[in-house]
Amino acid sequence: GAMVELSGALYVATSGTARIYRIDPVNTVVTDSLQLTGYLSDIATDGEYLYVLNPDSVAKVEDSPLTLLSSGQIRRSAGSYFYALNVKRPGGMVYVTTIMSPGGSGRLEAYHADGTIAHAPWLLGLFPGTIAFRP
Repeated sequence: GAMVELSGALYVATSGTARIYRIDPVNTVVTDSLQLTGYLSDIATDGEYLYVLNPDSVAKVEDSPLTLLSSGQIRRSAGSYFYALNVKRPGGMVYVTTIMSPGGSGRLEAYHADGTIAHAPWLLGLFPGTIAFRP
């Protein structure tokens, strides 16, 4: 699974159970959870919402209480599957990498927070697995 911090809570996306957990890191207790579908592989935040990646789409989730706002905020339109996710703050631009072939060639895609395409995809090397931003 993957994890992210938002509003003082830790959110963990588990791939095996397709569930998001909200954890109070001070008291080390689970305070909420939300069942989704599919294989969850990454989670990110724009500072307001959570974005959760599965192979075919990005879900948008309200953090308190955990509520699914859109199961297909962004849908994969090409390639084999989504591979990595991050959201740039401020502005909420959503970035995903997509594996385009069995050999692992990939591309980076940029979307506005509403799920519309923001830029033509950038072709990348093999298995583009992490998206990071400079501070």
